[in-house]
Amino acid sequence: MKRVVLLCVLALAACGGAPKPRLPADLAREWRADAVGCRNPAMLRASVIAAINRHRVPDALLEPLTSKVNAIASGTCDPRRARELADWLAENSS
Repeated sequence: MKRVVLLCVLALAACGGAPKPRLPADLAREWRADAVGCRNPAMLRASVIAAINRHRVPDALLEPLTSKVNAIASGTCDPRRARELADWLAENSS
């Protein structure tokens, strides 16, 4: 009986999984403000790259973050894509 209870507890504990990786709140706030205003997308990209190089961005978020930043930093800033980046940053920050 104790084994059954122990197995149930372990199974339920495993269901929660690992916590979702998050961006530091200060970076996400800064980047959201820059994205929403389409303020200097090249500078936004440079800031993101600097944070990546300082290991402040979790590995699991590298690809989606850089893809979204590059989408608004390559050419004219598209307000729709900028809003998508801002929303993604809000969802993925602590």
